[in-house]
Amino acid sequence: MALRSKMSRLVEATSQLVQVQQTLLLPLLQQHPLLLHPKDSIEFRNICSHMALQTEGQQFERDLHEAHQCLKTITEKLIRSLAVFPSDSYIPVRSALREILQNLLAM
Repeated sequence: MALRSKMSRLVEATSQLVQVQQTLLLPLLQQHPLLLHPKDSIEFRNICSHMALQTEGQQFERDLHEAHQCLKTITEKLIRSLAVFPSDSYIPVRSALREILQNLLAM
């Protein structure tokens, strides 16, 4: 049951991150390009694809842990990348990302 709960929270955090990227970050990136880290997103996608082939067991647990770590890394890098922009327009994005990160750290 704990694995399903963690999986559910990870899916929720992923959904929140995608929503922040689409609704808050994307419009700002059109004005001010930002160095993103696609390697982490590709790794996250690969981990999730591998998890989809698993249903349970130690490998699933490892993949779930790796997905969690990868999502934290993506969120932390986005926060750090936005830190160089002093504009007030980035405050809502940073705030939303920090909230997602806090939820990930609480897992």
